[in-house]
Amino acid sequence: MINQKKANKSNKANSYPKKMKEHHETMKKTTISLKSKLTILSVIPLLCALGFAVRLTTERIADLNEFKSFVRVMTLAGHLSEVNQLTGKEMSKIWSYTPTSVDEVGIDVVSNVRKSHEEAGVAMDKAWTKMQAYRNTLDFSNFDEGLIGVIENTDRNYAALKKHRIAMKETMHWNFLIAPYNKFQESVQAIYPAMLKETSDKDLNLMLTAYNLYLDYHYSCVQYVGLIIWGHQIPKMPPSGYVKLEAFYKQSVTLFKHFRRLATSKIVAEVESYLNDSRGQWVQKQVEEITVGDFGEYHVFDRSGDMEKEFKEKAESRNRDLGKVMTSMRNEIFDYTNDRINQLTFKRNITVCITLLLIGFSLSFTFVFGSRITKTIIQITEGIATGTSQVFTAASQISEASDSLAHTSRVHAAGFEKTNALVAQIKEMTQATADNARRASKMIEGTSAIISDSAETMSKMSDSMTQIADNSVETQKIMVTINDIAFQTNILSLNAAVEAARAGEAGAGFAVVADEVRSLARKSATASDNTSRLMKESSASINNGMNCMGRASEAFKRFEESAKEIFEHVSEIDAANEKQALAIKKVGQAASSMDKATQSNAENAADCAASAATLHHEAEQLDGFVQNLKNIVYGS
Repeated sequence: MINQKKANKSNKANSYPKKMKEHHETMKKTTISLKSKLTILSVIPLLCALGFAVRLTTERIADLNEFKSFVRVMTLAGHLSEVNQLTGKEMSKIWSYTPTSVDEVGIDVVSNVRKSHEEAGVAMDKAWTKMQAYRNTLDFSNFDEGLIGVIENTDRNYAALKKHRIAMKETMHWNFLIAPYNKFQESVQAIYPAMLKETSDKDLNLMLTAYNLYLDYHYSCVQYVGLIIWGHQIPKMPPSGYVKLEAFYKQSVTLFKHFRRLATSKIVAEVESYLNDSRGQWVQKQVEEITVGDFGEYHVFDRSGDMEKEFKEKAESRNRDLGKVMTSMRNEIFDYTNDRINQLTFKRNITVCITLLLIGFSLSFTFVFGSRITKTIIQITEGIATGTSQVFTAASQISEASDSLAHTSRVHAAGFEKTNALVAQIKEMTQATADNARRASKMIEGTSAIISDSAETMSKMSDSMTQIADNSVETQKIMVTINDIAFQTNILSLNAAVEAARAGEAGAGFAVVADEVRSLARKSATASDNTSRLMKESSASINNGMNCMGRASEAFKRFEESAKEIFEHVSEIDAANEKQALAIKKVGQAASSMDKATQSNAENAADCAASAATLHHEAEQLDGFVQNLKNIVYGS
C-alpha cells in the first residue's frame, strides 16, 4: 500500500504540463536581451507619441498645403478677376455695335468707342495670356473636379467670346451683343463658389461666401445700371426690360443684406462709404425712382442727354469703386490665408521641434531607465538563479533523504512486523513458561512435602540406626563375653583333655567330650571372632551409615531448604513471569503502536519522497524559468 501511494505521488509529480514545456521550449528560442526588450517596450510609447506627432505634423502640413493650394487657386482667381474687370471695360463699349449707335451719337463717337473696345479687348487678351501662363504652372490633380470644370468652362466661354468679337462687328441687337460677355463673366465668377471646396477653414469659407455674395451683388448693380442707361438711350424700354431692371435691383438688395452679415466690418464699411457718399446716394435715389413706382405704371426715362450722361458717369463710377472692394476682399483673403500659412508653418515647426525634443528625451529616458531596470533585474535574476540552485540542491538532498527515509521506514516496518511476530511468540513462550513455572511451583511444593517426609523418615532412620549402633555395641560386648567364654571353654576343654589323658581309658569318653567341647569352643571362638568381626564391620558400616545418614539428613535438610528456596524462587519466577507477560503484553501493544507509527512514518516518508520528487521537478521547472529569464535578460 505504501509503495502504491508512493507510485501515485511520483506519477503526480512526474506529470509535467505540456503547455509549460511548450512555453519553456518557446522561451528558449528568445534571442533578444531584456534591455533590448525594455528599449523596444519603451520605444512603443515613443513611437505612439511619434506617430501622434507625425500625424499632427502631417495634419499641419496638410492644412498648410491646403492653404498654399488655396493661395494658388486664389491667385488664379485673381488673374481671372483681372480678366473679368477688363471684360467689364470691354462690355461698356459694346453698345457702339448696336444698329442705332451711329444714329444716336454719330460715326465719330462710335468709331472712337469701337477703337477703345478693341484696345480693351487687347488688354483682356494679354491678361488672359498671363492667367494661362500662371495656370500652366499649377498641378490640377490635387484640385476639386468642380473647380477644374469651372476653369474648363471658362476656357470654352472665352473662346466663344473671341469669336463673338468678330461676329459683333457686323452690328447686332444689344441682347445678342451682351449675352456672350455675361456668360463669360458668370463662368469666371463661378470659380469662387467652386473654391469653397478647396478649403476646410471656417473663417475662410465665410470670407469666400461673402466674396461670392459680393460678386453677385456687384453683377446685379452693373446689370441694373446698364439697363437704366439703356433705358435712357432707346425710345421706349420694353416691359421685359422693366422686369429685369426690378429683378436685378431687388436681387442686389437681398444679396447686400446677406453680404453684410458675413463680411468683415472693414469691408462693409468700405462698401457703405461708396454707397452713402453724395454720388452713391444720388444714384440710389435715381434707381429707387425708376424701380419704385405706382403699380402698373412704367417709369418714363428722361431722354435729354444731360441726365443720361450724369447717371452714366456717376453710376459707372460708383460701380467701379464697388469693384475695387473685390480687390480689397481678395487682399483680405490673401492676408488671412498668409497669416494662416504663417501660423501653420510656425505650429508645424513647433510640432517638429517638440517631437524632436520628445524623441531625444524619450531616448535618453529610455536608455537611463532601461539601464537601471536591466541592472536591477539582472541582480534579481542572479539572486533567483542562486536561490534556485540552492533550492534545486536542497530538493535533490531532500529527495535522496526522503527516499532513504522511505526505504528505512519500509525496513523498520518489516522489522516491526517481525518484532510483532517475535513478541507474539515470546508472549506465547512466556505464557507457557509461566504455566510451567506454576506447574513447577506446584511440583516443587509437592516435592518439598515429600522431602519433608523423607527428612522426617531419615531422622527416624537415624534414630533407628543410632539404636542399632547402640545395640551393636552391646552385641559386641556380648560377643566379647562369648569369646571369653569360648576361650575359657577351650581352656577348660584343654584342661579336661589333659585330665582325660591322665585318666586314661576312663577318661576317654570325657576326652571325646572334651574334644567336642574344644571343637565347639573353637567353633564358638571362630564364630565369635567372625561375629565379632562382622559386628565390628557392621558397627563400622553402621557408623558409616550413621555418618551417611547424618550427611543424608543434613543433605535432606539442605535439600529441603533448597526446595523451599527453589519454591520461593519459582514463586518469584511465576510472579516475574506474570509481570513479564503483562510487560510483554504492553511491549506487544507498544510494538503494535510503533508498527502503526512506523507504517504512518513510512506513508509520510513516501509522501515526503513524492513531495520531494515534486519539489525536484518544480526546482527543475524553476531552473528552466530562471534560464529563460537569463535568456530574456542577457539574450541568447
